[in-house]
Amino acid sequence: MPAWNAERYLAEAVESMLMQTLDETELIVVDNGSTDSTPDMLRAYAQHYPNVTVLHTENDGPAAARNLALTKATGEFCFFLDADDILVGDALEALYQRATAQKADLVIANYDVFGRYTTKITHNIDSLLGKDTISPYDPAILWTFSLWNKLYRTSLIKELHLRFPPLYYSEDAVFVMQYVYHARKITGLNKIVLHYRRMYDGETQAITSFINESKLQDYLDAHRMIYEAMQESFRQENGQSRENTAFYFSEFQRKCAQILINQFYRHYWEMDGAVSRKIADILNDSLSKADLYTAGRLQNSHLDFIENRFVESDPDKLMQKPVFAAIFSVGRDLDGKQKASFGQTLSSLNHQTLFKLAIYLPAYTREWAMEQGLLQGNQVFLETEEAVFCREAFEQACSTYVFFPQVGFLYGSNLLRDVELIMRRKGLSGLMYQVYRADDGAPHPLYLHEWLLEELKRKKGTTVHALDGLLANRFWKRAYIQENGIPETCRGEIDEEIVPDEGVTFEGDEEAFAAFLGATREDAWYQEIMDSPDKIHLADAAYRPDTPAAWQKLQDSPGEDVSSKIRKRLLRWMEKLPVKNQVFFYSIRSDGELEGNAKALYPWIQGKKIYRAKRLPHDKNWEMQMYYLICTSKVIVTDDYVRYLRHVRLKSSQRVIQLWHACGAFKRFGRLGTNIALDTDIATHAQYSLCCVSGEAIRLTYADAFAIPPRRVAALGVPRTDLFFDRAYIDSVKNRLYQAFPQFAGKKIFLHAPTFRDVGRDRRVFVPELDFDTFSAHLPENTILLICPHPIMTEPILHREYPNILEIRDYSTNEMMFVSDLLITDYSSVIFEYALLRKPMVFFCYDLAIYNRGFYLRYPEDLPGSVVTNQEELESYLGDETRQLVDERYEQFLRRYMTACDGNSSRRIAGIIQEML
Repeated sequence: MPAWNAERYLAEAVESMLMQTLDETELIVVDNGSTDSTPDMLRAYAQHYPNVTVLHTENDGPAAARNLALTKATGEFCFFLDADDILVGDALEALYQRATAQKADLVIANYDVFGRYTTKITHNIDSLLGKDTISPYDPAILWTFSLWNKLYRTSLIKELHLRFPPLYYSEDAVFVMQYVYHARKITGLNKIVLHYRRMYDGETQAITSFINESKLQDYLDAHRMIYEAMQESFRQENGQSRENTAFYFSEFQRKCAQILINQFYRHYWEMDGAVSRKIADILNDSLSKADLYTAGRLQNSHLDFIENRFVESDPDKLMQKPVFAAIFSVGRDLDGKQKASFGQTLSSLNHQTLFKLAIYLPAYTREWAMEQGLLQGNQVFLETEEAVFCREAFEQACSTYVFFPQVGFLYGSNLLRDVELIMRRKGLSGLMYQVYRADDGAPHPLYLHEWLLEELKRKKGTTVHALDGLLANRFWKRAYIQENGIPETCRGEIDEEIVPDEGVTFEGDEEAFAAFLGATREDAWYQEIMDSPDKIHLADAAYRPDTPAAWQKLQDSPGEDVSSKIRKRLLRWMEKLPVKNQVFFYSIRSDGELEGNAKALYPWIQGKKIYRAKRLPHDKNWEMQMYYLICTSKVIVTDDYVRYLRHVRLKSSQRVIQLWHACGAFKRFGRLGTNIALDTDIATHAQYSLCCVSGEAIRLTYADAFAIPPRRVAALGVPRTDLFFDRAYIDSVKNRLYQAFPQFAGKKIFLHAPTFRDVGRDRRVFVPELDFDTFSAHLPENTILLICPHPIMTEPILHREYPNILEIRDYSTNEMMFVSDLLITDYSSVIFEYALLRKPMVFFCYDLAIYNRGFYLRYPEDLPGSVVTNQEELESYLGDETRQLVDERYEQFLRRYMTACDGNSSRRIAGIIQEML
């Protein structure tokens, strides 16, 4: 592992290796002249782990670092790991077993690519993974130049005297291919062995800092070295047919051209002109010599670059016909913070890999862009009045597509490239796509990648699915806007608290443009809730959610459970039954009785109310009963998924209230946290009238998870948290617990509430990285550790008794919170309720490096407490009361996630339901 200034992610990478299930491993880390805390971190690892060796060199690049490590390697096999990537827990064991079973010199496995919010599995080498024997001339190998998804036999490396060439770019590709051509046997492993970290745009340096003529020359030299190794290997391998040889060389040329385009030429506007012209010349020479098949495939996949087997390098000609125009309307009166947000947005536009982009800006923003070092050649500054800027920019633009960026929103570097590809292939006129908003100095996602805006047609009755009132995340075919028109201005004002529903203001023909965008304004009843939270009233106007196409599709074909014609007819009959003025509580979280939010809210409802609670699966009789109650109840209240809502269309007078069962927003849920099909998941949540959440700042998160408009999500609080403000109730619980556990008297109570693990073990079994014998001996005097397992963890955690450690299963975690003095947890959402008590928290995350992330909050930046990663650090924290703080970060956490939880949540939500009846 080479490491240069790697302090941010180094611990995750190193610990993912140290936690491997294969015991006989050594880790050789070469500190490449780091100037941050990397050397200190590595020294600490070397002191604690005898199988960690740390070497120090000058900053000579990763090739020199790996070569030095190879001279020290003693293992039978070698694996190369970067300092910001993460090994899967059993990766080395799986690779080793495959290599020994197949007697292979090289094992090629799969990997995924993850960022702050998403993880994607790669599929470009799927054809290799299931093979016992892979030919070194299999063209698919050319698409896996990656160094870190392979296991290499050390003796062969030393026999060949193989080393990484002294290059700063593509040196790993040379090493890989030189090894491939000498490997006696290559085999595949159909398993993800590594999580490759792809930085979010804001985390990486400007591309201009590393794309230069020297980097280009390194790539050309690497290309030449691989080509020479290929030719030499073919000369020695006489059995290869001329046809196979020609196709293999053709694929190699195509791969090299794609690298030139994707890694270099896409950054045209950020490079020196001489470098971009040189790249264009090389590409044009390659295209002129390529056979028709290769040239055709290249052009088909890069229509934004290649026209008639030619790549344009003249910037003036490129700007004459851009693919996209970004019309970036910005007000004159931005303050310092807003100007910084303007810079973030502009930077994300500058870094687009679809380089045929013209960015139109008001002339007065040129000075701001210059101050932040963001000027580049595809920006067009217009001297025009603010009120007509959008119209004049639109008339001047000659692009195929257009969009309207807004201050405070960020665009992923591949966004326009992906949008153009989707719109072109699907023939779309409009598309909604993922953008990010800058919040608290970090990017946060608005919506996942999906095209919910299908082709817009000027036909009466056509519905445009609008999940928000934004302009920033909509992309249009320019001809469509020409045909439909745009208003005089469409300038968005973004305040410190970005509320997407109110993030865009329109002057001029507001109503027509709102309809054109498919945007809807706030309903009166919701606005009244937000304006007067203590005087809740539901407006009399009917509230009927739009029916997504996905829901309609499922309604027409409801699935296996109700697939028979008789059942379908029963459902259609039930939909026509009269609605009763009753509230139906439905839960799949328990059997026979309500729990949590539903249980807390139920007593507050006046009038007729019924409930049904039963865990899945349900038998046919139960299913039909659920359909009947859903179709005939005025208000349906739930705290989890309701699969039955996918199959029936509610009447306009009916309402669905989603209480959800968790506070805040920690791990992914809704369409982001399930493995069911996207259209099925959207249909599950499409008919929600109101979703109640714990804080104003997370409304958008829930709207995103359930794919509903933010106006249907209200910060009304969480009913079960009302008890955290009821002093009499808290005292009664504490008295009951002190009677049940007299040993608590006079002791400090540490509450350990871990969550379950999905990877590598049964959820019912939880084995924390704790030696309880040692931990018990090191607990501070007069303290007791209470372990409250997640309900899924049914197997014992403790295997013998301790005088100061108890495993509690007969009382709820919430009850134990009241007698505790401190919470120890990991990735559990109990932190939101516990924060209401304003008691210290510590996060024991020994497996942070390999934990399957899916967080909404930034982890660990947003946490209201310290993070420790091993038993020694945890013992140190528990023994030092000065570290057990409720500080400003803790208060910020409360303000962000729990502002609506004030002891009156049940009353507020019940008031809305009473108005619905």
